[in-house]
Amino acid sequence: MKDYSVWNIPYTFSYKLRHPLKCASYILSNIKGALQRAKYGYTYSDVWNMYDWILHTFPPMLRHMAENGMAAAKPPKFRTEKEWHDWLYHVIDLLESGLEENQDKKNEYYPAYKEYIWEKVEGNSSENKDEIITAYSKRAEEIELQAMENVKQAMAEIGENFFYLWD
Repeated sequence: MKDYSVWNIPYTFSYKLRHPLKCASYILSNIKGALQRAKYGYTYSDVWNMYDWILHTFPPMLRHMAENGMAAAKPPKFRTEKEWHDWLYHVIDLLESGLEENQDKKNEYYPAYKEYIWEKVEGNSSENKDEIITAYSKRAEEIELQAMENVKQAMAEIGENFFYLWD
């Protein structure tokens, strides 16, 4: 899961030592983001990449509700607290299927594709392995289409139960 913390600096320690101005700029950008979140409840980067923000924010919130909530607001169609929590976990699974890292985990061609890409980047591969790229891409497209359907279903179900998402 992405770390949306303002203090997250994704560079290695040695990179930070070699590029202090870039790191300082990144920290200032994060502070600006923190101020925007305090003022507006979101950052401008959340707006520019809203789908990603939703997919990384909603599931942890729903999981927290399922694990720590009292189910005081469960919809009438869920007879028990367990049914309500099961539905929350179901929606979490549907939403998380939209995350690229989860899609790559489902793609059986991803390890070979990733290895080939790294070989190309490092200049160690002189072979052309179009079949790996083709197989990975075809499977990735299938998984992405299914994920889109899953997220549409999750949003529809969230819409049906929207006013019960409090505890």
